[in-house]
Amino acid sequence: MRTGTDMLALATPKAAYRRVERDAAILGSDARALSLYCFDELETSLASALHANRTGAYARRGTALSGAIGAISALRTGTDPGHALAAAMHALFDAADRSLRASMVDFRPLSLEAIRQDFTEIRLAMFGARQI
Repeated sequence: MRTGTDMLALATPKAAYRRVERDAAILGSDARALSLYCFDELETSLASALHANRTGAYARRGTALSGAIGAISALRTGTDPGHALAAAMHALFDAADRSLRASMVDFRPLSLEAIRQDFTEIRLAMFGARQI
């Protein structure tokens, strides 16, 4: 978690508020809520990368892809290695990670859309629809 002067290093007030929101969500969560947060972060990052690509905001696209890679890493770390589906999930995480990293150099919107759809379906199966 960032503190005091670290917060000043963020580029914009929006980035600082986003960081505080993320830190609060992580600190006050159980394993289920953290997993849901990671799925949501992945979906949001992929949507941001796709939008940034359409609008020519390539720096923002790279930042969004980095966020998606971080979300995949967090999901991988949080997967119980003893679970029956752990090996399959790790294979999925590895494939998604490779595709995201490849898109940093050669952007692949169709691949990112497929990843987004796959993880959205997994999130829905695990947690159901979002309650608004």
